Amino acid sequence: MKVLIGVAGSIASYRTPELLKHLLDMGIDVEVVLTRGAEKFIGPASFEGLIGKKVHSSLWEDPMAHIHLERSCDLVIVCPATAHLISKLNSGLADDLLTNILLAKTNNVLLIPAMNTNMWNNPSIINNVKDLKNKGFSFLNPDEGLLACGEYGVGRLPKIDMIFYEALFHLEKKTFKNKKVLVTAGPTREFIDDVRFLSNPSTGKMGFAFALNAWAKGAEVTLIAGPGTPNSPNGIHRIDVESAKEMKDSIDGSYDYGFFTAAVTDFSLGDRKKGKPSKEDWLKDGIALERNPDVLYSNAAKFNKIIGFSVYSQGTSLNAAQKVFKKGADYVVTNNVSNCFGHSDTDIEFFDSKLNSEEFKEVDKITLGRKILDIIGDEND
Repeated sequence: MKVLIGVAGSIASYRTPELLKHLLDMGIDVEVVLTRGAEKFIGPASFEGLIGKKVHSSLWEDPMAHIHLERSCDLVIVCPATAHLISKLNSGLADDLLTNILLAKTNNVLLIPAMNTNMWNNPSIINNVKDLKNKGFSFLNPDEGLLACGEYGVGRLPKIDMIFYEALFHLEKKTFKNKKVLVTAGPTREFIDDVRFLSNPSTGKMGFAFALNAWAKGAEVTLIAGPGTPNSPNGIHRIDVESAKEMKDSIDGSYDYGFFTAAVTDFSLGDRKKGKPSKEDWLKDGIALERNPDVLYSNAAKFNKIIGFSVYSQGTSLNAAQKVFKKGADYVVTNNVSNCFGHSDTDIEFFDSKLNSEEFKEVDKITLGRKILDIIGDEND
């Protein structure tokens, strides 16, 4: 895959190299085109050091550069897109390399606006954005917050993670279109009183990666998210929960695929105490634990295909997988407790129902989610 990043003249352009790094980490080839205004804010060296090749800026470096670059890329992202660039583009004006590329590109253009809130709310910009959307251009609207001018309002460049997720959505083939997918992610918390709780170190990154990739591949995704699970794009239906019971009860309806990645706390307190009892009270009374419901087993009938996840510290990966298959899973992902919690990269073993397995070593969790979804999608075509 290849992405062309266009950078217009905005103070927000200093954040664009971070987007490049996310794309490069996914193995995506990147080209960069700067406008004259962008060169006033951030120099080409900032980008050339990352991508390891020349940054484009002049319309005259190659009379056909705007055609060659447009045809060689799968997606054009303009980050940031200024009020000036948006207005020129809607008027069909092309006086530099980037606007020539944008007018020549017939699909897959994503514009990321950043500007003062009064500019964003100006009727001319509102109409230009509306017209460009009708012409097939995609937008990720700016965030609300403190602006570079010191004012507060809508106009901030969106978080780089959200831009990156939107880029993945535009790059992925929609192989899961018309599929309903549910993902459980993160830890659960079981409060023993109003202050203390039982939990585990799960960050929700694994489950989030599967939800993100399923959404990018066109699925209708519901994410049941435990505490700390990363923020998700607006296209994912998210339900935030705390306890194992809340997670189990939040699964409603029927789905094509269920990814049960959540690290559900095994036990809860039968009689949660109010307030904050003293340590002496707890030592005197003790804690009576109850086993929590098994979220996967309790909901197995609602899914055509179930992908279970198992973390183990004793025994073998195969033994861990077999325990999850007994609950009704069709596929199982196992990983050792030594490298699963809190890491962006992980080692896992992926099993199908015949106990055939494939190992993935030191793989980024977002990349892992894509690879496993591709395997499952191919097997179920």
